[in-house]
This record gives sequence, C-alpha cells and structure tokens, in this order.
Amino acid sequence: MKIPLLSVCLITYNHEKYIRQAIEGVLCQKVDFDWEFIIADDFSTDGTRAIIIEYKEKFPELIKLILQEKNVGPGRNWFDLMEAPKSKYIAYFEGDDYWIDEKKLQKQVDFLENNTNCVFCFHKAYRISPNNLNYKDVYPKSVNNTIVTTEEFFTIPTIPTASLVYRNQTILNDFIHHSQGDFVLYCTMLSKGFAGYLDEIMSVYRLHEKGVSSKYNENWYLIRRIKELDIEKKHIHFSRKVRKEIDKVLVDHILYYLNKNRGKLNFKVKLQYFMILIRSHFFYIKSFKEYLKLMKTLIK
Repeated sequence: MKIPLLSVCLITYNHEKYIRQAIEGVLCQKVDFDWEFIIADDFSTDGTRAIIIEYKEKFPELIKLILQEKNVGPGRNWFDLMEAPKSKYIAYFEGDDYWIDEKKLQKQVDFLENNTNCVFCFHKAYRISPNNLNYKDVYPKSVNNTIVTTEEFFTIPTIPTASLVYRNQTILNDFIHHSQGDFVLYCTMLSKGFAGYLDEIMSVYRLHEKGVSSKYNENWYLIRRIKELDIEKKHIHFSRKVRKEIDKVLVDHILYYLNKNRGKLNFKVKLQYFMILIRSHFFYIKSFKEYLKLMKTLIK
C-alpha cells in the first residue's frame, strides 16, 4: 500500500458531545495529497466509541481505529496512536477540539514542504467556553515571525494543540513510550529545528468543566511546566545530546516566566523554582550576577 503523505491523529476519551464536530472538521479537508485519518479511543464509557465506529463504516478506506480493550490512560493511548502512522507529516488533536478551515492541512503541508528548516508549524485558534456563550478569545495573541526560533517560541504562553502539524521523523526515535505533556513534545522537536507560524485562525479550543484548561491560571501553568521538566529528566531513551538541548529550552522557558512574573508567584511556585535553580540547571544562567538576581526574586 502507498504510504500517505500525512496522517491525522485524533485522540479521544468520553467525548460523545464533541466528537462528531471534531471528525467533520477533518472530513471536510480539501487537499491534493494522499492522507489517512487515525482515531484512538481509550475505552470510552459514553457513546464516543459507537460514533467513531459509525464513521469508520462510512469511510472504511480513510479511517483507521485504535480501540483500547481497557482504559490504558492518556499516555499509553497517545503513544499507541502516534506510533501507528508511517507518513511524512502528522496532524494531531484531541476529540473536544475541532478545525474550521477546510484548507488547513493543505496550507500547513505546503508551508513545511517549502520550509525544510521547520520541524513543525502552528496557527491561531479560537478559545471558546460552552459555559459562557459570550466568551470567545483568540490565541496566541501575537507572534512576530513566520519562522520562530526556540527563544521566540517560549515567549508564547501556549499554542493550540489542534493547530499542530509536524514532521513524523523528528520525534518518534527520541520520544519515550510513556511521555506525556505537549510542552515536552515541543521541546523535543525544537531541539531539531524551528517552528513555523501561520497567522490564520483555523481551529477551535474548547474550554469545559472536564478539560485541562478549566483549571487554568498563571500559577497552575507554571507548576505544570516545572512538572514537565521533571518528566523530561526521566527520559532515559534520549541521547545525552538531545537531553541537554531539551533541558536548555525548558530552563530558558522557566527563567522567562520567572522574570515576567516577578513578585506575582505564590509560595508553591517559588519553592519549585528554587529547587530547580539550586540543581544543576543554574549553569545555563548567563552570569552569577543574574543567578543572584533571580534568587532575590524568589525570596521577595
């Protein structure tokens, strides 16, 4: 069988209310290349599985299903999904988000084909809340360049997961089986090249009571990033060179937020920053003077 140029990878668990909209946003795509659609369901207990099987029966040549026989957790389900495609490119998103531009995939593949120094690309998205019909936000707010360096990327608080299209070969050989967290994924890819940015709104991120962003605030975000740093340190399958490169961009990111939020961090976040800075990471800070300045920030 011919290997498709791109695989759309959709991960889902108990997304009965949202999964049809997610799938329809994929099926409406207009492209001039071969592609496939892979959906991994982590043994949903609502009607999600019945819905994806229904679509599989309608589009048997396009859609492939990974149906877990028991709940294996998001990490295992993610890896089973991302291990499946052999294509050059992967577009990844979750079952409670959806796409709103029928040329999204074509635009992103064209961009990556024309910019071989970029390992992935992303775009703007709407952030909406079913609990507040008047709430509609666009993020990221501002990205200055089409080609985004590591340093520039980590001045962006977050990017829409549903906007991600990346080169398949950039991560599968390095990313450990039980890895979790989109941030570690971005760091892994950025250790190999640049990010690309398309200044268009092409997807929607849904805020809801069961979503991860229902807990979102600045302190929660910073703690999550620190935890992901600890996850990265356990990636024994990374080569020493890759571990060092990823570790540096993680630390740079933490230092950026520390400087940005001087005097605003709660005690829990300050304590975790302190533990990071007294470990081996401090040698990435440009000077001892800067190190002392950061330490003073923590004790304010």
